[in-house]
Amino acid sequence: MLAYKDDFNELNQFMKTADLEKGFASKNRSDWVNEFIQLFIYNISINDVESAVDIFDQYEKRIQSREFDVLPPIVFSDEFVDEIHQLLNPNFIDSLLMPALTTFMSFYIFDLKIDLLPVRMIFDDIRNMFEQVDDETQDLMLNIVGHAANHSNETARYIIDLFPIEMIKSFYLNHHYFSSPISKLIYEFTFCQLSTSEVFNLLFISVSICRNSVINPSDNRQTKKNHINESNQRIKSNQANLKFFKQNISSEQINIFPNQTILSQCGEPQNFFHQKDDDEDEDEKLETEKIIRIIDTTEFNNSLRAIINLIYKYPDSTNYLCDENTQFDLFLDKLLEYHGNSNPIILEAIYKLYRNIRHLAENFKIPKISYSTIISYINPDIDMQHNSDVILNAERILKYQIIFNKRNLNMYKYFKNKMILDRLLKIILNAPYSLKLNTLSTLAKVLQFSPIFLINHAAKINMGILLIDEIDRENTGLTNKVISCLNSLFSQMIKYGFKTKEMVDYLKENDEVHNIEDPDILNELEEIYDHLSH
Repeated sequence: MLAYKDDFNELNQFMKTADLEKGFASKNRSDWVNEFIQLFIYNISINDVESAVDIFDQYEKRIQSREFDVLPPIVFSDEFVDEIHQLLNPNFIDSLLMPALTTFMSFYIFDLKIDLLPVRMIFDDIRNMFEQVDDETQDLMLNIVGHAANHSNETARYIIDLFPIEMIKSFYLNHHYFSSPISKLIYEFTFCQLSTSEVFNLLFISVSICRNSVINPSDNRQTKKNHINESNQRIKSNQANLKFFKQNISSEQINIFPNQTILSQCGEPQNFFHQKDDDEDEDEKLETEKIIRIIDTTEFNNSLRAIINLIYKYPDSTNYLCDENTQFDLFLDKLLEYHGNSNPIILEAIYKLYRNIRHLAENFKIPKISYSTIISYINPDIDMQHNSDVILNAERILKYQIIFNKRNLNMYKYFKNKMILDRLLKIILNAPYSLKLNTLSTLAKVLQFSPIFLINHAAKINMGILLIDEIDRENTGLTNKVISCLNSLFSQMIKYGFKTKEMVDYLKENDEVHNIEDPDILNELEEIYDHLSH
């Protein structure tokens, strides 16, 4: 051990044991960074690689856990950056390469306020060495560039130029066990301006990772056991060996673009996650388990959010995802069938698929999503304060499904059996304001094309009276939605010969209605009265 290092350790020990209250020494959470860098650079400068590695090992936990308040100026000095740059070469693969990468990631990558373009030579080094290093180092490199891409669009674009999406696609297909860092990388790429080929390559990778992060019930029992065991072994191995990031590696690649329906019908919705007991018989569990099980939520969420971003920015994504060769819409439908309310981003993705249709003038593909599954998410008995986004997106999807199936009598029969009017009305009476507005809009759409048996049920539950009670002259937004619902309801009631006089009288006598001053709402009310008088 170097004398310099011994002297420093002796001083460091004195500082730890000194009586700070008497002013003998003072120390803050950032001082150790100076100590580490000075010792690290010194030992490298005298070509003592072994001691430099020892220094890193001593500080490794503090570096990884970022035990500092503010990084000292030495971290951003040309000397330190140049030292990291010098270490990123093949001569240090077996010694200082991983310490240099880990230090760079901790000090530079996790602080989004740091401008990374001045140190872009580090990313050049990472790219130049990428094919020369082992899996563990490649994993860390992918994590670095994935998180770095989150700093700015300029940095992300620079990284895309270094790691072209076509190259990432090819790398993933040959190294699918890197799906965790790749899922992060492609998610950040979706925030950049992309070419058409880049968009579809990102969609390809995202769909593949998303599929591979689940086990579906159409797999045979032994295959499912292999998926679980292989995944668990990878996870344990990476947790033991990877120095910076915990990885949850997905199973072997599962039929990325099947040419037939993805999954079979397997029963009622069940819990999204399955907690595994150590003493549970795996054979027995897999025999009875009929759920689509997500084995890596990080990969699944990253890849699905990447898809959502691409759908939002590039409307043609909808046709690609709903194509008979991709069938990603069917995949999402089957996920929803079993997962309850546990992953609202699945509903968000489906809603974005439907929403994109309005941007496609012709030859658009309608997502193949079961309305029976969607209705199961319109549940007024859940905690609407914390799950409003689930109901919100389910209702948005249902409105599109009504538009595309408005003459489908079987759909309305299913609505009646599942008491859709009661569900929506209960949400309106109890939901937070934003959800209440959306549900009123959904109810208006349901009523607009409802057959006689649904309108008959609406009359039996006094829907008109209950809606009128929701009118609030102080809240024009809410009142507008209520009037729209009443318009749809009254129109259908008159069409089928139902009596409306009681509701009209109640509407006219309502004190809130008498005090409405908004001219647009007053005009709508007059239209209702005129319509009902004929």
